[in-house]
Parts: sequence; C-alpha cells; structure tokens
Amino acid sequence: MTDISELGFRPTAAHVNALRRLRFCWAEGMESGGPTVDPFAPYGSTDITNDLADLAGSRDWPTVARLHVEVMTLLIWALPNTPIREGHYPIDPHVRAVGREHVDDPDSFPFLHSTEPFAFKREHLLLLRNLVFDWDADWMLEAEPSEVAVAMVNFKRPFGDATAFEHDMEYILGLPPAADEERMEWLDSLYRELWPALQVFVANVDMRLFQTPE
Repeated sequence: MTDISELGFRPTAAHVNALRRLRFCWAEGMESGGPTVDPFAPYGSTDITNDLADLAGSRDWPTVARLHVEVMTLLIWALPNTPIREGHYPIDPHVRAVGREHVDDPDSFPFLHSTEPFAFKREHLLLLRNLVFDWDADWMLEAEPSEVAVAMVNFKRPFGDATAFEHDMEYILGLPPAADEERMEWLDSLYRELWPALQVFVANVDMRLFQTPE
C-alpha cells in the first residue's frame, strides 16, 4: 500500500463525496479503446462548477479546479490502495441509459441492457488495481472552465508494457499464457467490464480509514 501522505492532501468528506459522483465512459477510436472518467461530464453534467460547488464551498473556478485535481489524484491512488468487497452491486439506471447513448455498439456492453446488480469479482479488482492512468494535474490547474481534463487510462498499455495488453492481464490474473480464441474473447469481455467495475468501485469503496473527519 502506498502511504496516503504521498497524495499531498488528506481526503475529506468533500473529496470522497466527489469521488462517488464520478461518471465513467468507454473511449472509442483510440487503440483498443478503454474505460475512463467521462471527459465531457465527469460528475454527471457538462457543468463541473455546478456539479462540485456544494462540495468545494465555492463557485470560484480555481477552488473548483483544485478539488477536481485532488479527486482525480485520489481516484488514481484509491484504485490500488483501498478495500472493496466482491459481490453484487447496483448501478444507477441513469448511468446505464447515458452509456447506451454514447457507444457505437451498446451490445458489446451487456451491463447497459441489464437491470440486475453488477457482479464485481476478484478479477475486476485485480485489474483495477493495475490500471495505468495519464493525468496532468499542473495543466488542469492552469486551464479554463471549458477545458476540463480528466484521468485517462493509457489505452495502448492499460496494464503495463507487454506488446499485447492481454498478456499483462494474464500475468495480473495469475494465468499461464494462452493464445486460444476462447481465452482472448474472455479477456476482452473482462476488459470491457472494467467500465461498470469502475462505476461500482467509486460508489462503494471503503474510504473510512483514509478520510479526515469534518
């Protein structure tokens, strides 16, 4: 576990509540695509100031931008460091509805058509703990309100430096390499399930040990 002091700030209820508001999407058109914080509506709408003003305690853009930067930093830290149980978790129907509107092939993501809780498994957690993100906090603090940057998964190498990220997935999951079609289809399906898995993670991860009381 990476010490929380490396964040540079101590998470408060405002950070945790903002983390729980995060919305994710599937980025298409870049490499194999992948799950990421929604760059257009990271907290549910296109108005990040309105979405975070109550938590930031201000509508002043530098204050809102600082909270956003810290939430992105917290997300990247929390994925490998904070606990969440395996199990079945509900996903907001609105998240599913919006998701169906923003991907070319909604049928590739079965959770979008389901009303059942999402089965969050050990495999999802292991992969989330190894996701590689790109994030430029310094740029964000200098940006205008219309230029919101988000933490983006490295779509070319989402889990490491293997020539094919499926090999990284096999290593993370403790599986011997296998190039058969059935294995590749299963890994692809599991990779696509990281979209709802991220949504489940931020909504349910246990931050009590790391949160400063207010």
